[in-house]
Amino acid sequence: MKEDEVVLIGNEFWDKIGGLGTYQAFISAVNEIGEEYKNRIYQEFLGIDPPSYDRDFTI
Repeated sequence: MKEDEVVLIGNEFWDKIGGLGTYQAFISAVNEIGEEYKNRIYQEFLGIDPPSYDRDFTI
């Protein structure tokens, strides 16, 4: 699916719908609001497990 030109994933998706820098702004906001909400956003809204390391996720 990553190779399909009509499918956008991750930063390509967020930057397309919100403009350049949207993905990084989203990740920064997730890192600011704390571990409880960070885990919930990853699991409930993104449908993935949060990163297993303790430092902030950046691109």
